[in-house]
Amino acid sequence: MFALEHHRPAGGLRRDRGRRPAPARAATGGTAVVRAEGEMDIATADALRDRLVAALAEHTEVTVDLSAVTFIDCAGLRGLLAARAFADRHGRHLAVHDPSRPVRRLLAWTGLDRQLRTTR
Repeated sequence: MFALEHHRPAGGLRRDRGRRPAPARAATGGTAVVRAEGEMDIATADALRDRLVAALAEHTEVTVDLSAVTFIDCAGLRGLLAARAFADRHGRHLAVHDPSRPVRRLLAWTGLDRQLRTTR
């Protein structure tokens, strides 16, 4: 289960009972930032997607910080793509910030590095 604290400082991450990291969200200017840490896999991808969609429903710009993600699989990619599809349908913008090496590698292998807006 994931927990989310609204308006948590950008540096703060909550952990779910020490097992799975939970994304935390903070607003910086007009952009909401969703931070993820640890593994983005079948056990966590839907929860992260839901956090991104909720942030996109409230903000026109959402950045997902993936710098602390240690593993990502196709379920993690599916969650990102579902959030991006929601953003596209609703005239919102989703950016991936500072993807970790495992994330960069999978994005490059799949060609999604050219489709997802990435910032550093």
